[in-house]
Amino acid sequence: LLENCDVCKILHSPDQDLKLFKIFCDAEAKNIFDTQLAYAFTGAPKQVSLAKLCLEIMDVEISKTQQVSDWTKRPLKESQLIYAAEDVRYLIEIADILRQRLKDNQRYEWFVEENHSISENPSLYEEAKAETAYKKVKQFGRLPLRSLVYLQKMAAYRHDIAISRNITPNFIFHQSLLFKAAMYLSS
Repeated sequence: LLENCDVCKILHSPDQDLKLFKIFCDAEAKNIFDTQLAYAFTGAPKQVSLAKLCLEIMDVEISKTQQVSDWTKRPLKESQLIYAAEDVRYLIEIADILRQRLKDNQRYEWFVEENHSISENPSLYEEAKAETAYKKVKQFGRLPLRSLVYLQKMAAYRHDIAISRNITPNFIFHQSLLFKAAMYLSS
């Protein structure tokens, strides 16, 4: 299903999802519709959360209370199952609305080309090297030199643990924590 080009998979900012599909299903997903990217092509801000997108497009407020819960523990809690269902509930309708907006603005083909080049880029699945894992942390370039050194060491450590456990590095600890820790350690 993931690799079937005839079936559109609608995801919001799918980079992490695509990597998890590769790790756990050994599948490189095809025919992805990225709602975050589609929304950006309508002239909206590039980085928008799914909750904000649901509010702006559907006028629906979705809960994000379980976003940072431990999804590796089984069985999942009832609250996690409800959250997961709610998190994807509006994606098809949002994709349809965005697709039509892009067609109306004559940006649809442009979006499709960019979306394909990002979501089906083989480098997405390449493992970073431990020594360059810090470059995956958003806004690493904003750090002072001393903080950057700490970030490099922590990111390399997180990378090595993730590789040894065959999980995505954000399951060890999220990249935003790396950034904050690097700032804190250098102060």
